[in-house]
Amino acid sequence: MEGARQKLKLAEVQLTSLENMGKTADSKAAINAYNDILVTLTAASANVSLISSLDTDAKRRDEARDLEQKIDKFANESLGLNTKIYEIVKNIKIKDADSETRFFLEKSLLDFRRSGVDRDEKTRQKIAKLQDELTEQTLKFEKNIADGQKSYEVTDLKELEGLPEDFMNNHKPNSAGKIVITTQYPDITPVFEYATNVDFRKKMYLLFQSRGYPENGEVLKKVMRFRYELAKTLGYRNWAHYVLETKMLNKPEKVRAFIDRMISAADERAKYDYRELLNEKKKIEPNAVEVTDYEAGLYTRKLKLEKVNFDSNVLRQYLPFESVKKGVFEITSKIFGLTYKKVDTVRLWHPEVEAYDVFDGQKYIGRFFLDLFPREGKFSHAAQMTFRTGRKNGAVPQGILMCNFPNPRTQSPALMSHSEFETFLHEFGHLLHNLLAGHHQWQTTSGHYTEWDFIEAPSQFLEEWSKDYDTLASFARHYKTGEVIPRELVEKLNKSERFSQGVFVRKQMFYANMAFELFNKPPADEDLDAIVKLHQNRISMFKYVPDSHFIYTFGHLMGYSATYYTYMWSLVMAKDMFSEFEKKGLYDPVTAKRYREQILEAGATRPAEVSLRAYLRRPLSFEPFIKWLNQKD
Repeated sequence: MEGARQKLKLAEVQLTSLENMGKTADSKAAINAYNDILVTLTAASANVSLISSLDTDAKRRDEARDLEQKIDKFANESLGLNTKIYEIVKNIKIKDADSETRFFLEKSLLDFRRSGVDRDEKTRQKIAKLQDELTEQTLKFEKNIADGQKSYEVTDLKELEGLPEDFMNNHKPNSAGKIVITTQYPDITPVFEYATNVDFRKKMYLLFQSRGYPENGEVLKKVMRFRYELAKTLGYRNWAHYVLETKMLNKPEKVRAFIDRMISAADERAKYDYRELLNEKKKIEPNAVEVTDYEAGLYTRKLKLEKVNFDSNVLRQYLPFESVKKGVFEITSKIFGLTYKKVDTVRLWHPEVEAYDVFDGQKYIGRFFLDLFPREGKFSHAAQMTFRTGRKNGAVPQGILMCNFPNPRTQSPALMSHSEFETFLHEFGHLLHNLLAGHHQWQTTSGHYTEWDFIEAPSQFLEEWSKDYDTLASFARHYKTGEVIPRELVEKLNKSERFSQGVFVRKQMFYANMAFELFNKPPADEDLDAIVKLHQNRISMFKYVPDSHFIYTFGHLMGYSATYYTYMWSLVMAKDMFSEFEKKGLYDPVTAKRYREQILEAGATRPAEVSLRAYLRRPLSFEPFIKWLNQKD
């Protein structure tokens, strides 16, 4: 915490120094001084984000959030609304500047204008107040989810029918004779996949969907109102118009067209998938007329067992945590030519955290930290956090992987589902993007500061290796016998993956459409659950479940806001990028080199569309995604 305070003080000194240069400042000195402020602020923000997301002490987490607000206030007001700094940056003219420097200056000036720096004093004061309010409320929304984890005490073992043996072995009755199941991912993921007691599934579903309820209702309404007021004050029609300006799909009309295209593309396949699930349910309940959201995993699993004899629990037995971690390292090392060396000499924030240095041959290119297991108060989902932004000929980049996987120190065996393995790869994709792009000259071109709706493409791309037999066979061993994962089991996995792709896409587009529409209009004092019901019933194949409160737990509304469509837009790009590997082989060195250079290492030195074209050597195609969507057993 003290480190962040010192960095904030340093940023204040750096700001004053730049102000004193004046409009006639030497351009090279000015651009470097401005960049130094951005680097310092990013480091300060990363420091407090680590504490607010990962510290075990609730008081320290709250203190970190308070400091986070002060850092954001400095960035938004002292820097972003600083007319002196704006004039200095606007007057920077560097003769023979390279394309990266020109792009950095263009982005910087756009950021200044989007901050409202060119407005009158009264308007700037209003903007500053709105920014402060937004920072406070978004932090509060995320805090309410993290602190709102629920638990359920099981008294009748019939409720736990279907759950794997290792899950039961790791959930023994407490001193009161009750088994406690929480809404943390290592508990809730197996429940949604394996539990056969529908009533129990519903109980846990409703608990999971209420982690931020009811506190986040008022918080979200404030966020909606403040964002709208801020956008209007800055001259935009609404928040969606404002936030999309810097994205690949940079106008609401483009997002609307994309969402509609995806809903339509998945329509026939989604209806087919849903009929399959309903028919499976009718084998148990002949008069059934619908499959609920909390039943979907149950009947998907039954369908996979019946159609291709695939049991995900059998696959789990080949995925103990330590083997999966080793596999992720080996896969990425082989593709990108990297090596990872554990660091035991650095002080860490928790005994279960590990640090690794990353090398490209003999060249040291970065460091990452693994914080992979759940604990009270910790960030409850999965994400990669930038800890330090690298710099050309300077500090190397550092990143943190925050996940909530089964913990081998408390669970024996700590078996992972295939979806958890995919999550590991996904987040590692973000990490590599950050580390490999972290060697440029300027703050906003170093690291993965690409357009927000491109940011998920490299991570979803890396998930493709999770389904390859040779890849899995290189590390997946049975936790008891050491047997290599059978080829037949992986073939069944891939066949089973084709089930319910349509309903998956429609569900994702329900999320995307709801998030987009929420911020593409003036805010109103609406029933938040009614908003979910409206969009879910229209787009998802699974209808709204009464008494569920999904929107209160939808943390992506804070970071992604109107741009949740990013996940499906990025999946379209990921499928197309992966199609280049399918032509030559998953470990083809020439394709991997081109991908590493043009996508990962390029970072944010140019528009993402330029990087994408450079790698593909053609325009983006939707065909690989459509082929995947409609692939059936």
